[in-house]
Amino acid sequence: MKKYFILAAAALMALAACTKTQVTPEGDGSAISFQVANYVETKANVAFSNEDFGAYCWYTTDEGTTPYFSDEKVAKVGSEWRTVNATYYWHKTGYMDFICYSPYQEGAPAVTETSIAWGKAAPYEVKMDNKDLMYADKAVKQTANTSTYTALSGTNGVPTLFHHALAKLSFKVKANFLTYTQEEVKDEEGNVLVESSTTDWEVTLKSAKLTGIYNKGKLELMLGSDNKWVLPKTTVGSDKFNVWTSPAGALDAVELVTVEDGVELTTTAQDLYVGKDGKAQSFYVLPQVLKAAAQKIYLEFDIKTTLPTLDENGQRRVIEETYAKTLDLSEFSSLKAWQMNENIVYTICIKPTAVKDPANGDDPTDVIITFDPAQADWKTIDADATIQI
Repeated sequence: MKKYFILAAAALMALAACTKTQVTPEGDGSAISFQVANYVETKANVAFSNEDFGAYCWYTTDEGTTPYFSDEKVAKVGSEWRTVNATYYWHKTGYMDFICYSPYQEGAPAVTETSIAWGKAAPYEVKMDNKDLMYADKAVKQTANTSTYTALSGTNGVPTLFHHALAKLSFKVKANFLTYTQEEVKDEEGNVLVESSTTDWEVTLKSAKLTGIYNKGKLELMLGSDNKWVLPKTTVGSDKFNVWTSPAGALDAVELVTVEDGVELTTTAQDLYVGKDGKAQSFYVLPQVLKAAAQKIYLEFDIKTTLPTLDENGQRRVIEETYAKTLDLSEFSSLKAWQMNENIVYTICIKPTAVKDPANGDDPTDVIITFDPAQADWKTIDADATIQI
């Protein structure tokens, strides 16, 4: 569901999914490979999008558990995802557990059999270089390469389902309307009280700049009794949010208008933050609670209003103005946090007239210029004079 405000936003949330893992009961001695997929909060997973990842493995027999390999780089070799610095093989007895993260060595996470943590030595910093930080479900009691995500990875291997550790933002912009016709108003006898007239607008977004976004923090994931990662929860009032802890720092200001002369708005939402290739870009941010006077957006746009009346040259009169305002992101949207694994799309809706009722963004009828006439009472002066004719 999308909610519109005068400068409005929509956050696209999604639904959880579940997967099935098949385990072959006896090891076959073949080389260990991986089947990878991205978890997205829809009813389907998608092909893994990063170039590589780091993998940890523990080998368990009746005699106990021992580390098998630690922070090995895994990349696609031909059609297979496999360790590249050394090759490892399945054993005939026992089983193996795997924990993976991506990209390889990004943020130097601390990994144990029951935890993954970023920011222990120093807070992890999110930069504007589109690092899609991910962690995978722990693959437990594996004995052979299996067929779980074959349709996505094209090969068998350790089932490795990745989740996004960060949040992702993208922005769109539109005008609520660019033309409006006041219909003719008549009285009961058919007399015209108000003539029909049309007003047109041109709106050009010159700047949309984000500031105050926290870019440093810590994330520690602990394994639950069901072998699922327990996400961190920050409590705000009665709400709990899956965000990173100890948020700090500030991302450099992000200018979303990448067109030199600005973006001329239409009534169809257009992408902001468009790259040189003409494609819209999203960017990753630290999952964080939105706070008053913290995360902000500065908007500046030009409005050209073409009136229905004519000027001295017989042309429709044109009025130009510039509007600029800084808004708290926590105020003009119902969204309270950017949470882990959420792809959030803000749609900024601009009304080209003044605003009286924020709920009425689709036409200017709430700000039609009207008059409130009254007259002052007469002041009576008793003139001390007689006119004699």
